[in-house]
Amino acid sequence: MSDHGQPAALLRRAFELASGELEGIDSAAKELAGMCGHDASLLNEARKEIARQISEEGSSSLRRQVASLLRRAFELGEWRQGFADTPEVP
Repeated sequence: MSDHGQPAALLRRAFELASGELEGIDSAAKELAGMCGHDASLLNEARKEIARQISEEGSSSLRRQVASLLRRAFELGEWRQGFADTPEVP
């Protein structure tokens, strides 16, 4: 699996997006969801890590923005969790 499929890469990109000038949260969130393919577990791992950071290191506006981006990515993603062997519907 490429580095882009890993939770750490996803979290790095979320921080990059949150640190920059966001034109819209949906476009950034769609990019993050796209990095996961159809695997919601990657996004869940990144969400757990940002929650851990907020809990242990304190909340900041950047961390809250990253958490919001990841939450929106989960809402916008096309997940096939639990149905990996099921063919896609045309």
